[in-house]
Amino acid sequence: MQNKRHHHVYYITFIPLFLMLIAPQWGKATMTPTLEHFRALADRAEQEMSLLETTFEGEQRAWNLLESGEDITTYPSITKQHRDEQYASPLERYSMAETRNEVLHMRIEAMRHRFYNTVGNKNAILIDLSEQKAAIIEDGALMMHYPVSSGAWETPTPRGTFQIHSKQELRVSSQDVPYRMPYYMAFTESKSHGLHALPYLGNKATSSDYWYEALDHIGRPVSHGCVRLLPEDAEALYEWAEVGTPVIINS
Repeated sequence: MQNKRHHHVYYITFIPLFLMLIAPQWGKATMTPTLEHFRALADRAEQEMSLLETTFEGEQRAWNLLESGEDITTYPSITKQHRDEQYASPLERYSMAETRNEVLHMRIEAMRHRFYNTVGNKNAILIDLSEQKAAIIEDGALMMHYPVSSGAWETPTPRGTFQIHSKQELRVSSQDVPYRMPYYMAFTESKSHGLHALPYLGNKATSSDYWYEALDHIGRPVSHGCVRLLPEDAEALYEWAEVGTPVIINS
C-alpha cells in the first residue's frame, strides 16, 4: 500500500511539471492558425485597397480634367501610407486595412456624386483642344485617353458642353466633296459637328490618299470642325457612348 501511495504522489507531482513544460509549445501551436487567418484577411483587404485606390485616382483625374484641364491627383496615396507603416500584429494590419478601405469607399462615393451633380451623367467625353486628346470618363473616373484631330483655325471645333444627339455607322458629308466618316456621333443638334473615324474618299478607306493624309494629321487641328479619331479608337468610342452622353469641349 505504501508503494502505491508513493506512485500516486509521483504522478501528482509530475503532471503539473509536464504541463508547464508543454504549455509554451501548445500555446504557439494553437495561436498559429489565428495568426495565419489574420494574415490572409490582411492580404485580401490590401488587395481591395489597391483596387479602390485605382478607382479613386481615376475619379480625381477626371474631376481635375473637368475643373482645370489638368490630369492630376490631389490626394496622397492611402495604399503607400499603409505599406510604409509598421504593425504590431497581423490583426492590427488587417484592422487598419479595413479602416482605410472604408475611407476610400466614402471618398469614391463623394467624388462620384460631385461629378454626377456637375455633369448630369456618370459618363462623359472630355475633349481638350490644346492637347488634342479625348478623355473617356466612365462612372466618374478617367478610363482612357485617345488622340484626336479637331477643327482647323478657320473652321474651329465649337467649345462648350454638348451631348451625343445621334449615331451613324457611316455618314457621308453633304458638302461638295462626299467625305465618308465612319462611326459618326453628332454632338450638335444640327448634326454638323461630330466625333468620327478618319474620313476618306471612295469606297475603301485604305485606298484613299485623303485617309492617309488624315492619319498623318492626327494630333493636329486640321478638320472642318469635327473631332477625328483613329479608326480603332472611333469604333471603341462608338460602341461605348450612348445618345445623351455629355461631350465637354475645352481649349
